[in-house]
Amino acid sequence: MHVYLKITLCLFSFLTLITLSSCQTSNSLSSDELLQKFEDGRALSLKLAKEESDTYAGSYLGDYSCRCRVFLFTSNGRETLNRYTGDPTFSAKQAEYSLKELVLAKEQTKQQVAMSALLRSSVHIQLDESLNSVSLLVGADNSDVSRKLMELRPSLHPSVMILYPEDVGMVETPRSV
Repeated sequence: MHVYLKITLCLFSFLTLITLSSCQTSNSLSSDELLQKFEDGRALSLKLAKEESDTYAGSYLGDYSCRCRVFLFTSNGRETLNRYTGDPTFSAKQAEYSLKELVLAKEQTKQQVAMSALLRSSVHIQLDESLNSVSLLVGADNSDVSRKLMELRPSLHPSVMILYPEDVGMVETPRSV
């Protein structure tokens, strides 16, 4: 049986509030229209990942109602997004790393963590498009794990954030029971 990652991010709520100010939303969308808007955003995200892989950095919902989607680019975001859509509820933001770079960084981090039994059982790795980062979530803060992470840190991609339980709330890493 696996215990699944449980995480509370105050930072996510803060970023959502910031994003809401940049989204143009309409309060009169039906549930069918919201679903269509969600699907349109998802389809555009997949298309951008394929056709703009060097600059596309991912997307995320800008609010909990699915009325706004934020698309991230490493450069020329607004111009690129305008070539694909004129939807005013889709906005572009600058990001440091492309999605291609983040996926590679996540895979490299997984390989590095896999070399240590201690880290394999103590951390969870995830790609977070909204933060334009790879998160290395530490399940329990103990001195052995911290020391091993300090040794590993210089070899990790700059997008990797090491987050401890006190940084994000409660973290449970997947493990076999």
